[in-house]
Amino acid sequence: MKTTANTHKLIDIYTNLHLVSAKPKQAVHNAKNLSIVIVDADGVDFEALAKHLKFIQRYNVSAIRAHSLAAAAKTMASNRAELVVLGHSHEVSAGENAPAVYAKLKSEVPVLFIAGETTDDGFDRDMVNYIDLDNLTPAVLELTIRNALHIFKLEQKLEQTTTRLNEVKCAKDNFFAHVSHDLKTPLNAILGYSEALMLGAFGPLDNSNVADTLTIINRAGTNLLGAINELIVQVSSVDYLKNPVWEMTDINDIISTAIDQVDVFADCRKQKITKQFDALLCLTECDSNAVMQAVTSVLTNAIKSSPELTDISVSTKNCGQHVEIEICGQNICFTGALDVQCEGLEQSADTAKKDVGMGLSIIRSVVDMHKGNLEVSDTDDSGTLVKISLPRKRPQSQN
Repeated sequence: MKTTANTHKLIDIYTNLHLVSAKPKQAVHNAKNLSIVIVDADGVDFEALAKHLKFIQRYNVSAIRAHSLAAAAKTMASNRAELVVLGHSHEVSAGENAPAVYAKLKSEVPVLFIAGETTDDGFDRDMVNYIDLDNLTPAVLELTIRNALHIFKLEQKLEQTTTRLNEVKCAKDNFFAHVSHDLKTPLNAILGYSEALMLGAFGPLDNSNVADTLTIINRAGTNLLGAINELIVQVSSVDYLKNPVWEMTDINDIISTAIDQVDVFADCRKQKITKQFDALLCLTECDSNAVMQAVTSVLTNAIKSSPELTDISVSTKNCGQHVEIEICGQNICFTGALDVQCEGLEQSADTAKKDVGMGLSIIRSVVDMHKGNLEVSDTDDSGTLVKISLPRKRPQSQN
């Protein structure tokens, strides 16, 4: 019943529009000037369209005739045109450079096609860009032209937005490349030399104030390095999740690489990362970069939140159809994480930091992408256990 009512309403709109469009143009004020180039070889299409264009109300149309695509391009070079209409004669699209000329015209103005038996199918056309002369009325022609102009504007805005997004992505990549090199490189030197001084590598520290100052410098540098690592992990993981690269790899190799990236961070806090890998080969079809970033994020949280002089254990287990990764620390800041419904990368940063800790949304997104499972629980010795379970075969939804 509702569909029938909407159909009748649509018919009424078209009927009223047709009646309005059949009136003389002088009845409408402030009509927009519109220049149209009609590419027509035999003159039939031009005459038929010119007859209907006289009754269009929204536009004051000036029609210019061209006999070919090449002639249309020359015409538009000297005359401003907002629309091109291609006739269905074969001669219209003739010529070796016709596709190139058509592509150039379509990038500059919207293009409509006149449907006919001899319509050339060599061009890529959208059904909304057809004009059927046999069933044409001024109202339908006016709607078709208006839609073509509107769609073309939307396409231009989309192209501009895409270009801008690509520029922003390049700027982001350059920024994080500089962050990684220009900040982490000198920061590692600061941490290394401060720790060496604290250990007396350059001589004994007779002044307690100097030792305290070095401790403060080292701790501040360690916190800054952790923040930089976490920021890089979160941003770089966006690209991995959008375009996963599936490959068969050993989970043990992935975790070893992740540990190597944060080992210096743990050394600065006098922490030790112990590894216990399953002797069985843990071959898994996964996105190794995404998994490595997720494990790195867990380790970074464990190092930052666990007290100094403590151990962080990492283990793997081959469970047949899936592989388990367990990371245990004294105080990994994921309290209440499982009670929060993370929306992956769409979750706001404020909510993520407040409810689940920095980086958890990335970890959950990586695990969900692999159709795995993430568990966070307390251990008997007041520690925190993070267990990541991943299937050893690629999920069917990712095939």
